[in-house]
Amino acid sequence: MEGIIEYNVENLDPEVTYELIENKGQAVIKQNEGNFGFNNVGDVENSWDLKLTNEIPIDLKIDAGVSETELDLRGLQLKNLEVDAGVDEITIDISGQWEESFNAVLTTGIGSSTIILPSDIGVIIESDKGIVAADFINLISLGDGFYVNEAYDASDSHHIKIEADLGIGEVVFKVK
Repeated sequence: MEGIIEYNVENLDPEVTYELIENKGQAVIKQNEGNFGFNNVGDVENSWDLKLTNEIPIDLKIDAGVSETELDLRGLQLKNLEVDAGVDEITIDISGQWEESFNAVLTTGIGSSTIILPSDIGVIIESDKGIVAADFINLISLGDGFYVNEAYDASDSHHIKIEADLGIGEVVFKVK
């Protein structure tokens, strides 16, 4: 992992830790969850541009908090993905080619979310809707909150399974 984190409020200085646990590395980047010590939110700069390796399998957990977030996860070797969108506008791109199956848990809070899905690997979504306007573009409804892409029945070797807990706002799932 490498990247740049830029901020203009000292209390936003992230804590970065890494430890090796039974041959698995665990990297954590997090910011103080308490009082940031500022009142004028409009003057706050807090930008993260992180790049993850595509050479090893990854369990990725993201808690976006209050933010505008773009996650381009194409090309990674995801084993598991967990995203808590919080209060924000978020785009998650998992389109493209995938060599292995993985599970994803997506929780949207308040805001606008766009999830871009692959067309060549089977995708199944189990959606639990809150007070949300949800669009499932180029997906087939199986009823009871389940949706699949056209490749789902044809893709025998591996799939992406998404559990989506949708909050308040707008959510768009679309196949690319």
